[in-house]
Amino acid sequence: MSGIEILFSDASGMYIPQRFAEECVGVWENYDSEDIEILMSGPEHESYWDAWHEVLSTATFTDSKGDVWTLHQDGDLFAVCVECMTPEEYRNFFDEEPEYSFWEEYAERNLLCLYVLPAHWASALINGDESGLEDSDIKELNEWEERKHPGYCVDVSEAFFAIDNDANNMGGDVAIFLFTEY
Repeated sequence: MSGIEILFSDASGMYIPQRFAEECVGVWENYDSEDIEILMSGPEHESYWDAWHEVLSTATFTDSKGDVWTLHQDGDLFAVCVECMTPEEYRNFFDEEPEYSFWEEYAERNLLCLYVLPAHWASALINGDESGLEDSDIKELNEWEERKHPGYCVDVSEAFFAIDNDANNMGGDVAIFLFTEY
């Protein structure tokens, strides 16, 4: 499931706010009706862009599953539900790594196991390629896998420094790994 839907392409240009007011009122909520009236009057109104900024900041849509969507404009106008995004969608859309809490919530929603592990284990866990690991690292990895039985690794974050990890409580470069449950 995607947490990103395009509402209007940037081909509508300065009329995106007006189109939103004309076509989305009644479906979206949490906006000021005066702002919608201003948007419907078009870009010639002196408060058009201020009203649009307010609507972009406050409008929400709740879908049939109870997921809440917000607006995001970057040329095109998007409906965005962060809770419905995959980590990859989040990285691609916002051009940044999600916070740890995002990974935790994503893992819980999708019945995945989350572990913070040494970053240099990534190739071995994702591709089964242990060629970049020392013998001691391979031994430690294999022992961890025997203890945890993590399933298949389905995603990994960018590396970051932490004072410990879920494998050996040692500090260093780590990453967040998501695994299917066995």
